[in-house]
Amino acid sequence: MDGNIKVTWKTTLLGSFLAIISLIVSQLLSQGIGELFAMVKIPQYIAAVISAILYPLFTFLSLKISIEKLLNIPLNTLRFKRFQLNIAGIIIAILLPALVVISYLFMQGEWAESDISPADKITVAVTGICYYSIAAGIVEEMVFRGVIMGLLEKWKNTKIAMLVPSVLFGLIHILNGALSPMSLIQLAAAGTVVGILFSLIAYHYDNFWNNALVHALWNASTIGIMHIGTEPYEHSVYTYVLKSESMMITGGDFGIEASVISIIAYLLFIGIMIFLMKRSKTN
Repeated sequence: MDGNIKVTWKTTLLGSFLAIISLIVSQLLSQGIGELFAMVKIPQYIAAVISAILYPLFTFLSLKISIEKLLNIPLNTLRFKRFQLNIAGIIIAILLPALVVISYLFMQGEWAESDISPADKITVAVTGICYYSIAAGIVEEMVFRGVIMGLLEKWKNTKIAMLVPSVLFGLIHILNGALSPMSLIQLAAAGTVVGILFSLIAYHYDNFWNNALVHALWNASTIGIMHIGTEPYEHSVYTYVLKSESMMITGGDFGIEASVISIIAYLLFIGIMIFLMKRSKTN
């Protein structure tokens, strides 16, 4: 990252606020336009793809205006680099969800298929993969590991830059719905830990594309085609319904992303990233 650009706490706070507002507004706009296309008899799965394309596009344009034009901070100094994926990043993106999913499939449970029409199944799968996995993964990494982490790094230091967006990332997911106190604790912990993993990946490769891929494939393992939970999930075609009643296993109200099994997987790959970073520094 370019260390010549210095920012104040006010710029960091304002930029972080503008980034989150950009995410919210872009999400609402992309979904609204998708719904308009669906209203004029465009197939819903095509409308979902259009929304998935517009979501990161609107977010990037909004950040371009708010961060680059208003705050005069070039986005390319905040890890907005040309698209590039690294082998290790791709491997982590595949192995993280694979290990967690395989672990759950060894547990007692049964498969349940969504009771919806074939056309709706296509829409659910496409929406889950394109919008809630790929588009959401890219947008959230642009905002949290791009703008917010980048601004904090310029204002303070790398450690704070990795930690604060990770805690904020975990806390924001609490807004997804009503959760029990224990589920809130699990979600805050899991969101923070996985946020640190994403931050380490972004820092090591100096762009947000690798962590966006990890984020996207992780989302795809829990929504769209398949889902793992305690009851059938309307946003996935198939659900592996767990028989366990332990919140540590099921993740409580939020789901397996906040489970102990997922947290252990996050910690495992955090260890792998620290090893890769130390080895790269030594070399």
